Amino acid sequence: EIWVATQSGVNYFKPEDVTVPAYTPPIYFDSIRASGKNILSESLINLDHDENDLNFHYTGVSYRKPTNKEFYKYALIKDKQDTSWVYTNDRSIQFTNLERGNYHFIVMARNKYNKWSEKPAEFGFTVLPSFFQTLWFKLIVGFSLLLTFLTVYRSRIKRLERKEEFRREIDEAEFRVKKAELNALRNQMNPHFIYNSLNSIQNFIFHNRPERANFFLSKFSRLMRTSLDMSKLNLVEIGEEIRFLEDYLALEELRFENKFESTITISEDID
Repeated sequence: EIWVATQSGVNYFKPEDVTVPAYTPPIYFDSIRASGKNILSESLINLDHDENDLNFHYTGVSYRKPTNKEFYKYALIKDKQDTSWVYTNDRSIQFTNLERGNYHFIVMARNKYNKWSEKPAEFGFTVLPSFFQTLWFKLIVGFSLLLTFLTVYRSRIKRLERKEEFRREIDEAEFRVKKAELNALRNQMNPHFIYNSLNSIQNFIFHNRPERANFFLSKFSRLMRTSLDMSKLNLVEIGEEIRFLEDYLALEELRFENKFESTITISEDID
């Protein structure tokens, strides 16, 4: 028991009966600086990506300050994720190179009875992403890559088309050359062949061999008609060409009185 003498008399009490006062230390910010600029006047602020170094300076008022425990505790909560408390006696905290996101800083003080501030000091802020981290930049990069891919793809397709067109022009030119050579060859062959054939028919008539002359004339007329028909075509089937050659060789054999024989052989792998 503790006895106290006062002007009004003597009183006494037991120490364990003394109630702990409900007083809690108030706390407030002295300054908040972002990359050297004071932003304390704002309760919620957006910071550029290069303003991500922050310093919080605060003060807690307590007439019964704890002697064996830290006076302050603070937490920096990012994107509403749980963050553990940090205990300290320092009146300022420095955060450097903060990543983009939404932040909420809370700091509290306590008295010797371990009672924390009823109303903590709080400050919310957002570190904005750089342009290279924004959705617009990603869309622009994606669109640019797609445009580059399409440009390269179309350029490659055009090169292949030009190459194919060039090859087709070469093939057409070669075909025209071969056709011209064939026409020249036929033009050289036809006058001699016609002259010789007519001489043979005339020879059969002079020697009174009308059957031979008639057969020769029939073969000759069919050969000429086939030759004229084939001269109008760009391509001739092998079967038609073989029949034409067989008729031509048959006439030559008749003209030379069977002094030679001819055979046409075709490879088995030709369709």
